[in-house]
Amino acid sequence: MADAVPAADTSDRADTLVFAISSRALFDLGESHDLFERDGIEAFVRDWEALALFATHARLGAPVREALRRRRLACSPAGLAASLRAVGTGTQPWLGDRLGELTIPVCVVVGALDEKFRATGTWMAARLADSRLEIVPESGHTPHLERPESYRAIVERFFGAVDFAKEEARVDSMANGS
Repeated sequence: MADAVPAADTSDRADTLVFAISSRALFDLGESHDLFERDGIEAFVRDWEALALFATHARLGAPVREALRRRRLACSPAGLAASLRAVGTGTQPWLGDRLGELTIPVCVVVGALDEKFRATGTWMAARLADSRLEIVPESGHTPHLERPESYRAIVERFFGAVDFAKEEARVDSMANGS
């Protein structure tokens, strides 16, 4: 749901939204912020990659997994800890009860094999005024990595179906106080 935080407060300035894997909190970070600095980034990355949430990454090609690992290891432990303390999903306010305020078209994208986030996506889509729930087949928590062609097709189809002239008129009327 963290993705909805800026959206709920700026729907008068957005024409459409795509929520990809939205949730209130990925997991309880607890003292994880301190782990980065205490145990180092290597230990955190090892533990992060071992989460059941990313089990489907085993099907990614070795070059993709290695690139992800290099990107994760390049993070500064202090910077990552500070980022999570300041804007991590556990620190953001819950706005799930405000989803119905979004009147713009929203596409919620989740992986078929990610049971937790598929349920969250279904819950979100049911509360949005103008939504489309898209479930990417044969993908887990990161459908954009695991099935990039399917993910891209979903996003392109969504944006192709949006009547942008209607959305621009709606935004203009709101800006003019009509």
